[in-house]
Amino acid sequence: MFIKRGQFNEERTTNKSKPILVTPEGKSFQVTYMSAFIWEELDGSTSITEVSKKIENTSKINKPELSNIVESIILQLKDVGLVGQVS
Repeated sequence: MFIKRGQFNEERTTNKSKPILVTPEGKSFQVTYMSAFIWEELDGSTSITEVSKKIENTSKINKPELSNIVESIILQLKDVGLVGQVS
């Protein structure tokens, strides 16, 4: 399971920009709306499958591909310190 780290920077995110997430160390990243949604869902107890199901209802991506996309985004967010892993 994964858990979000850092915070959403509402002050720097405007209607014209993509969401900005900030690591606990203060490094900012502009991310896609899907990445921000996935990050927000990571509470340490929600699985990748559950996150994928939430996205599935509003996207045109087929189910097997969506899980791969969600997992890839989580790993990218983890690489920059925005996501931690819990056991």
